[in-house]
Amino acid sequence: MSGEWSGRGCPPVPLPNVPEETDPQAAAAAPADPDAGAARRAAWSVSSALLVFSVGMSVVPPALVKIRPDLGLSTAQAGQLSACIFLPFLATVAASGRLCRLFARGWLMMAGCWAMAAGCLAAAAAGSFAALAAGSVLLGVGGALVEMTSSALLGELFEGPARTSVLNLAHVAFAAGAIGTPLCVAALIRSGMDWRMAFAAAALICAAAAVQSLGTGTHRLGPPAAVRAQPPFVPDGFCLAMSAAMGLYVAAEVGLCYWMPTYFLTVLRASDPLAAASNGVFWTGVIVGRMGAGIAGRRLGDKGILKLSCAAGIAALGVFLALGSPQAALAGAGVSGLTFAAVWPTIVSYAGDVYGPRRTLAYPWIIGAGAVGAAAGPGLIGLAAAAAGQKQAFLLAPAMYAGMAAALAAAFSLQRSAGAAYEGAEYA
Repeated sequence: MSGEWSGRGCPPVPLPNVPEETDPQAAAAAPADPDAGAARRAAWSVSSALLVFSVGMSVVPPALVKIRPDLGLSTAQAGQLSACIFLPFLATVAASGRLCRLFARGWLMMAGCWAMAAGCLAAAAAGSFAALAAGSVLLGVGGALVEMTSSALLGELFEGPARTSVLNLAHVAFAAGAIGTPLCVAALIRSGMDWRMAFAAAALICAAAAVQSLGTGTHRLGPPAAVRAQPPFVPDGFCLAMSAAMGLYVAAEVGLCYWMPTYFLTVLRASDPLAAASNGVFWTGVIVGRMGAGIAGRRLGDKGILKLSCAAGIAALGVFLALGSPQAALAGAGVSGLTFAAVWPTIVSYAGDVYGPRRTLAYPWIIGAGAVGAAAGPGLIGLAAAAAGQKQAFLLAPAMYAGMAAALAAAFSLQRSAGAAYEGAEYA
């Protein structure tokens, strides 16, 4: 299936009416058909929804410094807010396969944006822990709906290398939110504004993404009839291997980001500003890497991207942990982010190609494993730090990454047993 780039720098879009043997230059010059136009609009809507997901998941922690004294929260209550987001998120991920049998995936993505907008508004108006917890629950439910359905939508609209490219480019928005949200909340608080304004602004962003989905017609995409036609999904060896890889990857990524400023302060004796910048540098590397994978990754294929990411990631983490200079380690954090960048979108793309129409039913297992990894990673590194010290605890990150590489190697060998028509020439 062929693809083209729009004149405005849109992600590549498959053109179903252009046969493979068509001359590439003629295909590039051919006008886009209506399906290709819908795919472009959906790609932008998904990018906006992923930005919303990142903003909603990132807005609470930096605001807690003001929320706790204002609402009189105890340390335990502040910690429970994370569970109020994560547990509904995981429950919604588990139910997403059934939900996709009942509702269009585009409609569920739009509903997720509205739920996150409502959660932010509830937090902005909260006068007690209970009200703030209710808003956090809505953030978790909405985030899960966006995370699950956005991948399924792009998986249906794009094929092969085009799917890999567009997923990587769409997830640039997530990385941008991960950098920008904490910085914007911190700047707002430093300026003396009420912390509630941060949640009000986040609610506007969430609502804007929902309105965009309506305007582009994305909410009508992904009808449930196609999912209802599929038999019940039972995870096979390939699915379990991919789930393990996703869980280990996210555990390493979130664990690193959670503890990285502490690592710079305690192990490298860095200044407070430099330590605070470490996460931003890491996520800048992620943005650059996803843009690179989105633009050039079509030549490598899914397996090529994942193999390169595994080898480069283990090497980059080893170098990062060997560096003793804070300035050099800051550069190492950026390089590590670069090697992490393409893993999540490419795992999703690879699984989508293997499972074909069943991808919507397989994604809850694979992406759900990532949610478990996000919860487990910081805790595991924290326990290791308490037992052996921060520097030794960070050795878990390359160990998790090596475990991810082993799980992916198993998935590659189990690919044929997944029972899908995965075309292998350019992915081998």
